[in-house]
Amino acid sequence: MMDSGFSLHAFGHSDRGLFRQNNEDYYGIFKDLFIVADGLGGHNAGEVASKMAVETIAEKILSLKSLLDTPSPDIEGQIRSIVKETSKRVYETSLKTPEQKGMGTTIASLWIQKSYFTAFHVGDSRIYRYRNDQLTLMTSDHANEVSIDEDQLGEIRRRYLTQAIGTTPDCEARIYRDQVQSNDRFIVCSDGLTDYVTTKEMELLLLKNKDAKQATHALIEAALSRGGRDNITAIVLNVSKQIESSSDQAS
Repeated sequence: MMDSGFSLHAFGHSDRGLFRQNNEDYYGIFKDLFIVADGLGGHNAGEVASKMAVETIAEKILSLKSLLDTPSPDIEGQIRSIVKETSKRVYETSLKTPEQKGMGTTIASLWIQKSYFTAFHVGDSRIYRYRNDQLTLMTSDHANEVSIDEDQLGEIRRRYLTQAIGTTPDCEARIYRDQVQSNDRFIVCSDGLTDYVTTKEMELLLLKNKDAKQATHALIEAALSRGGRDNITAIVLNVSKQIESSSDQAS
């Protein structure tokens, strides 16, 4: 039983997509911490960066459990420090091997603490909250967006990240905190999902798929059906007011 009394049921899945040779996304489910990372860099370096970021953030966040028992825990300050430390670690690792030079990763992390949640991210991986049958974006991309008209093929949208973990030794996380409510649902995902499936479509898929595992697979299948040119990763979390908590993880 969690301190909050909430039961957390989560499922995550990552798909290579239909065109990519490697899957540079990585995710982790750690009871009350849910992380998705989208790696950047060639020669499999993106895979290294995303895995390192998830594991480092999880290790450091989970070591903060005692902080929650203090009268006024500085959650945001601790998270900012952890993200900076993680970026420095990935950056320093990238300097040791030529093939890993310039590697980096986005991250989107959702942490449930008692009756609150903290959503924090770097880059364009996202977190959504589904409440009262409405899906709301909790994050704001670190990206500049440029639109290009190419012949009659329509509008091509190309984003340029303004922040990523590991591309420099320092980066700033964007953080959002709010209260958790029973029956809240969350999506933590990479842009391989959001580039192909609209917020309204994701909202309808959650409405149709109450189970976290079913919802996760439905979201990923929707992205694949639209072309699936990128790696696609999603975690769906269901929050309920029950005694037990459980989570599942699939690769």
